[in-house]
Amino acid sequence: AHVLTKYFHCKESINHYDRWKYMPPLKDWLQSWVDAIDNKTQANLNRKFQCYDPRNMQARFAMIANTTDLENQLLQKFDVVGDNSKMFQTVCVIFIRYTQWVPRQCDCTRRARNLKFHLYGHGVRHHGGSYVTSPEEDQLIEKLTHLDEPFYQAAQRVFSQHLEDVQEKYGIQICES
Repeated sequence: AHVLTKYFHCKESINHYDRWKYMPPLKDWLQSWVDAIDNKTQANLNRKFQCYDPRNMQARFAMIANTTDLENQLLQKFDVVGDNSKMFQTVCVIFIRYTQWVPRQCDCTRRARNLKFHLYGHGVRHHGGSYVTSPEEDQLIEKLTHLDEPFYQAAQRVFSQHLEDVQEKYGIQICES
């Protein structure tokens, strides 16, 4: 979903309207990046898309080169690991861990919370979580994210532990949103 979301951001977002013309159809774009996995020349040619490089983007930015003992790699590199799918809790955990203070907005121990978030779609018609891909596109995405998938799963496990640790230490239940 992340690769698709970023692709559609590049292809349809009002923020990139002046560069839409550089984005090929999804399958062609995916294939170009798969061809660039071990090919610097192709990676340089792909700059013509004027957007982002989807090759193991999360693992690359975190400087994770292999899937051996990912949780420990994350714990050694970062004080706090968050989970984008649990953004409100992530922000609360980060804040609490660094300040040792629990904002009332984060504490749902004795009350239910139901915050409404306004989602900004950037003018994008298609979304990664709901776009239906072909089996061939799925295979290309899998090749592009072979490190990202286990990295993300490890990050979710580490975040769950951070969340549990903070809740236990402060005797609270952190709000989900």
